[in-house]
Amino acid sequence: MTVSAGLDVHKRKCHGVIVDEDGEVLKDEEFENSLSGVKSFFQGFRHADAVMEASYSWRPAYERLEEIGIQPKLAHPNELEAISNSETKTDSIDAKTLAHLLRTGFVPEAWVPPKDIRELRDKTRLRAKLGDERTRMKDKIRAELEKYRIDLDKNPFTKSGKEKLKDLGIESVDHYLAVLETIEDRIEMLEEEFEEIVEDYEEAKLLKTIPGIGDFSSLLILAEIGDIDRFPDPEKLCSYAGLV
Repeated sequence: MTVSAGLDVHKRKCHGVIVDEDGEVLKDEEFENSLSGVKSFFQGFRHADAVMEASYSWRPAYERLEEIGIQPKLAHPNELEAISNSETKTDSIDAKTLAHLLRTGFVPEAWVPPKDIRELRDKTRLRAKLGDERTRMKDKIRAELEKYRIDLDKNPFTKSGKEKLKDLGIESVDHYLAVLETIEDRIEMLEEEFEEIVEDYEEAKLLKTIPGIGDFSSLLILAEIGDIDRFPDPEKLCSYAGLV
């Protein structure tokens, strides 16, 4: 018997509804958003189809379902008119609506990258954020130098430039410089990982043949785009990337 499960997912709790092929409710209950909670809810329904909305808390629950052998679908929230336009909203009703949309084949499905690409995306986004933080720390140091009317080298962040910064004996500069060097160490660690990871992806190696594209850039592009075949034409890809 094919059964369909709709999950209304929150940070700590989920509400699940399981229906059969005829739409009869077989299970309707709240459970912990944990591996043990997911296992308990799907006890006896390990071959269920499942769907959840692409909300803020979707990923942990999604990956817990994967872990117990269920490959869930992710519903695009902007296209879930059946839920967003409902006059009466409860977790149970939302979960039941999702279950019925899945049962009848009307889930507006959002694309979910495979696990390796999700993990790669985590790393490349972390590297991007660290790059932003590195720039922020440099700006703070420059602001302190300007405050004290200190004019150092054009680039005070070379090895010799940092030594000069330390010799100034300014507490705020020392603080920001220590943070900057920690960030740079973490960036270097990630860059070393990227050198190895890029060898696993032919697409990334191909991207690296473009002048100016290195290990990090190629993996970042790959992680954000994912499977290029999901775009029907170049225009759709450019639109997704914000280029048009």
